[in-house]
Amino acid sequence: MGIINNIEVTLEYPRRILIIGILCTAFFLSITIISNVFPNETVTWKTTTTFIILSLLGVYIIIDCIASKYNVTSNNIRYRNLFFRTYQISWEEIDKVDYSRISNWFILKTRNNKRIRVSLLLKGIGEFKILLSERINETKISKVAKEELIYIFKKA
Repeated sequence: MGIINNIEVTLEYPRRILIIGILCTAFFLSITIISNVFPNETVTWKTTTTFIILSLLGVYIIIDCIASKYNVTSNNIRYRNLFFRTYQISWEEIDKVDYSRISNWFILKTRNNKRIRVSLLLKGIGEFKILLSERINETKISKVAKEELIYIFKKA
């Protein structure tokens, strides 16, 4: 620890993720409207509900892209969540680092059981991983998270 100082990285979703959210919302809302304006025998409340739920997933992607932001420095992590609330934790507060292969994100757990999820889709994730491996004691990093860090360093 200690070779990385005075580094500041901003992690945000790439614009293409926002575009996917907009297209998803527009597509499924269009299908919902069209299928109810020009109904046929396959239109039921179940299909309408399914299309509405899928369009809401697109809305979730849009809000997450706009709201989620991480400012990572060599001293702390400041992040804004889905509800636009801003939190700050120091690297010393992190008690465990895990990795979810299904969700494709790092899960940082603090001493007071707060969880921060950092997606691999974020721009600047490479610098974050370097800071993570530099600032967190190796015993606090799970086996799966270590494997992901090693994989990323080999890939770079």
